[in-house]
Amino acid sequence: MTGRPRGAPANGQLRIGVLGGVLIEWENVLVDTSGARRDALVRAFAEEGLRFDESRWSTECHGRPLDWTVASALSHAGQADEPLAELLVMRAGRAFAEQLGKGFVLLPGARAFVEQAQVGAPVGIVTFATRAETEFVLRLADLDAAGSTGVCERA
Repeated sequence: MTGRPRGAPANGQLRIGVLGGVLIEWENVLVDTSGARRDALVRAFAEEGLRFDESRWSTECHGRPLDWTVASALSHAGQADEPLAELLVMRAGRAFAEQLGKGFVLLPGARAFVEQAQVGAPVGIVTFATRAETEFVLRLADLDAAGSTGVCERA
């Protein structure tokens, strides 16, 4: 027994040829967006005179859809208000897009993984991020160039 999964190559190279496709979440897998998402929420809440409880971010909100995070934060603060939640989601989305527009860094190995995966199989991006955010990041990172990357939207 070698200690590696059955069929895994000994040289560490990805064997994509046997897969029908690869699904990847870009947020916090290809790009570290945690701080930008949190900062966007803090900013959106502050613009409405509210405080976003950052202490709950990593345990309860990180990795969740933006609308869920906003609704949870408002509920925790005793302010379950649907129109306010919608406004906060729009503001946080805008603030996040502004931060992305200032630049971001791909996580180590992200580009090589996507490029290698695209050679052997279609790559699908599955994410809670919006299609516009996702396509912007892929285009800016030049990860959409191979043409086999698709974006799957949340229903």
